[in-house]
Amino acid sequence: MDFEAYLDKFASSARAVIRRAYEDAKQLGHTQIADEDVLLAFAQTESSFFDELLKRMNIDRENLLQRLSSNPGQFSISAGMKISEGLRNVMCHALDTARDRDRAHIESIDLLIGVFRDERSLSVKVFEELGASRQDVINTIRELAIQYNGVNW
Repeated sequence: MDFEAYLDKFASSARAVIRRAYEDAKQLGHTQIADEDVLLAFAQTESSFFDELLKRMNIDRENLLQRLSSNPGQFSISAGMKISEGLRNVMCHALDTARDRDRAHIESIDLLIGVFRDERSLSVKVFEELGASRQDVINTIRELAIQYNGVNW
């Protein structure tokens, strides 16, 4: 798995999200983990935060999860689980976000922001289809991070 190179950069909250994304993708028979897998894993591991985000964005949880879950998995001919190009972008954005906040490790919130910093991601497209702009989602995540974690944004 490609994650070995990144593990030392993840805080425990981000590791929990990545582990969940990996397990869920593996269970579905996927050979690549994508940004939507991370978003779905965040929804499970950080459910109260995620539910509050959806509430503020006026998005129905079940509708969102159904749209993201119905995306066919990314398959590759190589053996083992790989990281999609989109997820690589998400992790780079997450690391940039953590560094911008003078943190050495990526937190789960940084991964979530990373998902929405990638304009081409399926997650961004689905949120926009449901009426939530990418920048509004990022701003709301930052507001919630202060309330939930006391993070200074």
